[in-house]
Amino acid sequence: MENINNKFWLIIEPYVYANMSRDRILLYNTLDGNRIESSQPIVAKLLRKLFRENNVGVIEINDIQLKESSVRYFVEELRDKYMGDLIEASLLDKKPVQMLPYINFPIWSREKCNFNFLENWLQALKEITIHVDSKTDILLLISYLKTIPDNVSIVIIDSLDNEFSRNSLFDFLNQNFKSNTLVRSYSNLFLLSKDYSCNFSYQVMIDFPVNKSRFKEGFDSLKSWSGIVNYIFNIRSDSEYFEAEELINTHNISTFQIVPVYTGSNLEFFKKNVFLTHDDIFSELISMKTLFRRRTLNENDFGKLQIFSNGDIYANPFFPVLGNISTHSILDIVRKEIKNGQSWLRVRNQGACYSCIYRDLCPSPSDYELSIGYPNLCHVES
Repeated sequence: MENINNKFWLIIEPYVYANMSRDRILLYNTLDGNRIESSQPIVAKLLRKLFRENNVGVIEINDIQLKESSVRYFVEELRDKYMGDLIEASLLDKKPVQMLPYINFPIWSREKCNFNFLENWLQALKEITIHVDSKTDILLLISYLKTIPDNVSIVIIDSLDNEFSRNSLFDFLNQNFKSNTLVRSYSNLFLLSKDYSCNFSYQVMIDFPVNKSRFKEGFDSLKSWSGIVNYIFNIRSDSEYFEAEELINTHNISTFQIVPVYTGSNLEFFKKNVFLTHDDIFSELISMKTLFRRRTLNENDFGKLQIFSNGDIYANPFFPVLGNISTHSILDIVRKEIKNGQSWLRVRNQGACYSCIYRDLCPSPSDYELSIGYPNLCHVES
């Protein structure tokens, strides 16, 4: 680096993710989580050149450029963190070949996202949540479910009073789908047949305040169940969190989730416990595959549908209805959501997220953003 008039090849490794805004750059090593951040204009200019599609992560620089302190420091950090290299051009016959990952359609241009590679568009379908109650036409629902691939996970939010209707539905699901989850309140549990234990699991919902004797009664009733039981504690405050913790410890519950619930008046609770900080963003290693996936689709919603008791189908209830089981095939619904829907392909391209260098490292937008009315839930960008 100290020789006069020397030329070098500056190389970025293919496992390094890059993002740039107007005045900041981020390089992230997807193998070990190391990162480089800079707000130096000359470094940003260098990085933009490196990631031009025709340069594919390799550019020529000279010793004059390397005398610039910010460039020299950047290159040294790049090498120290195994995110790139600097090779004397005289040691190679020609420019090195480097392979960098690229998305083959314009970012966030939904009309350009081509899903025609799928042999069957139903391959995109992963989970269906079914809301059933006294209004549900069970025979029509079962007939519709027969058109759905058997590898799709079924979640049943059950408010049925008619035992015959429930048994008809559950028998069908047990015979035709391998992953079924029954969602019930802790105060209204019933024990499924042991014949269902291989293909069914329980999801027990706990809202506060909790009737502790009723909770114990429900908890004890499921002890004889040989299938999976997962307890979901819906909390709205710190005090409810501590109460949930007490129930978990008292009953030695090993499989559970603690889920914050927005009420419209507990924003400070969310800012304290849910909003991301800079450290939160980098708290776990993120693969290149995950980064690209978050840039193109919503990890929370993609592949999921909900069928309500009147037959209406949604990708997400915050967005318009896609159709009804009496009028639209499941294939029509999937195609409509991919081509025109607002849920499956909802990514961080709104508000402060649009120009944030961390946008792909953050989790996909969730229902919390929709409930609260904020495009992003973080303390990094306002």
